Amino acid sequence: RRAFSTGVPLVVGGLALPRTSVAAGTESYADPASGASFSYPSGWIFNKKELDRSQAPLVIVASADNPSTNAFLAVNSIRGDYATLGSFGSPADVLVNLLPPAGTPGITSEVLLSASKGSTYEFDYKIAFDNGPTRHLRTVFGLVHDPNGSDFLVTLTAQAEEQSYAEAKDVLTAIVTSLKFA
Repeated sequence: RRAFSTGVPLVVGGLALPRTSVAAGTESYADPASGASFSYPSGWIFNKKELDRSQAPLVIVASADNPSTNAFLAVNSIRGDYATLGSFGSPADVLVNLLPPAGTPGITSEVLLSASKGSTYEFDYKIAFDNGPTRHLRTVFGLVHDPNGSDFLVTLTAQAEEQSYAEAKDVLTAIVTSLKFA
């Protein structure tokens, strides 16, 4: 079993549902390196953030009406001997890297779903901050194996503040379930 970290702050989330498309009025993004793609509502703000040379840019889409309702795609190059998500451990092992450590002052978390669904690991969870809003996050992880020898860990997260989650749930679910692997 191998440990990993997404290298992304605590703003990550996901849920297991059938892979679908976001409804009409959508845009799509396909990562040129991994071929992984997802859809998001037209009118959402699209942004790419360069992180470091070891991973592709972080792609962020956010609601123009409420930018704290957003999603992001992180693509990390991995060694070819990571043949399955099981190389990283079970969903419970991976979850440890998503959540703040138990007992972290001012932060609590609640796991609603942690599951292996076919070729993905999927999570639905909340992170509460004493000095800020509770976030509801949905994250899906998957691997892309390129026949040319490049392998990638793909992470798509959709999130909203808990007070806005009921209104955003369907859109965030559609985004997360739209993830496709090349």
